[in-house]
Amino acid sequence: MRKYGNKLIAILLAGLMLFFAACSLVSVNEDRDNAQVVAKVNGVEITKGEFRIAFDEIIYYYSMFGMQITQDNVAGVHTAALDSIVLDEVIKQKGKELGYDQLTAEEQTQIDTDFDDLWQSYLDSYKSQAELDAADAGLTPTEQELNAKAEELLLADMATSGMTRESMKQDSIDQHVYSKLLEATQAEVSVSDEEVKTAYDTLLAEQKTKYAETPEAYETDADSVTIAYIPPGYVRVKHILIKPDDDDEAYIEYTTKVETLQTEITDLGTQVGELYSAGSDVNQAEIAALDAQIVAKRAEEAALRADFLASLKPQADEALAKAKAGEDFDALIETYGNDPGMTVSPAKEEGYLLSAASSVDEGGSMDADFTRASMALVNVGDITELVPTSFGYHIIKLVEKVASGDIPLDNIKEEIREEELADKQSDHWSAKQEEWKAAAQIETFPDLISDVGLA
Repeated sequence: MRKYGNKLIAILLAGLMLFFAACSLVSVNEDRDNAQVVAKVNGVEITKGEFRIAFDEIIYYYSMFGMQITQDNVAGVHTAALDSIVLDEVIKQKGKELGYDQLTAEEQTQIDTDFDDLWQSYLDSYKSQAELDAADAGLTPTEQELNAKAEELLLADMATSGMTRESMKQDSIDQHVYSKLLEATQAEVSVSDEEVKTAYDTLLAEQKTKYAETPEAYETDADSVTIAYIPPGYVRVKHILIKPDDDDEAYIEYTTKVETLQTEITDLGTQVGELYSAGSDVNQAEIAALDAQIVAKRAEEAALRADFLASLKPQADEALAKAKAGEDFDALIETYGNDPGMTVSPAKEEGYLLSAASSVDEGGSMDADFTRASMALVNVGDITELVPTSFGYHIIKLVEKVASGDIPLDNIKEEIREEELADKQSDHWSAKQEEWKAAAQIETFPDLISDVGLA
């Protein structure tokens, strides 16, 4: 469902994008074309100009995802835009029918305040353009003149989409009516304890199956969805990563050389594979020569890594000594660590979640040596020695051995209730919209919009 507030933002942003292209007044013929009635809802007319606004909104969202309108998809966009404005009108009329357009003094004041703030934010955006125009013209306008010019530019852009300050204000009121209707409609549904229990049982069964088949999936789910089951073998660890800053010139040179060597090794391996695919015509001498190059390049890569790690060893030893002495690990991460992931939630507070299945060797995404060292820690609070990887040196601390098994329903009951309620409200809102549309007298004239977007 397209909301009125989205329309305002999308159209004005589209106006900013199209500012330099919009340099002429709307012709009389265009005015007449925009005045054509493309739909009626219970006798209320929807004009082609209003349709163009809805169409432009969809175009704007297409552009946000790098998509374009073509001859192949324009008809579908026409249908979507027409359906959208018809549904908007249906909802608007239903809101008025139920009296939600009768605003209290408090509601009107809040709408006025919010609209004034919104209007000012757009003026501020256009003021920057006014300042550039004045600078290009060698002018030094007063603040009052700049504000006046900004409003002139804003109104001109709005006019290209058939909008005015008054119509924009009305859209704010329509959005308020929409919100009240939505809230009242959603309040018609609830979720019983029995439904919560059913949803819990379903979620529990699904997660047991999922994590048995794909154990590493729990890592992704743990911080993003409601968890009803925790598979065995998981821990949480924090670590201090000793490495140079990403913009360090020597580090950039090192990583570039390593990446080049890795690419060359991969290419040589591909050549070996192609030679073996020749069957009986395999050239063993050529394969041996390629294998020798691979060995040499791997040795060169290993030497680079050894030198890289040697340069980090003094700082790594210093950090390790402090960690082993019992200094605050979080403070040491802040002082010595160079892993951005350790500075953001939830890892900052809880650590990284991982299991043996997290290793790249097992199909996961974590460094194999890092994973092995983490899983070898026995007791909460244990700290590894220095763990070398391609990233640098790690000092890893076990912060939690995650208890496996079913999460009791009471622990997550309200989370499940909220999710189930949101789903039921969404379904109910969609059903009510269809019900209101079916009860309305709707006429559409798609032939009148077939030319939009093809120029």
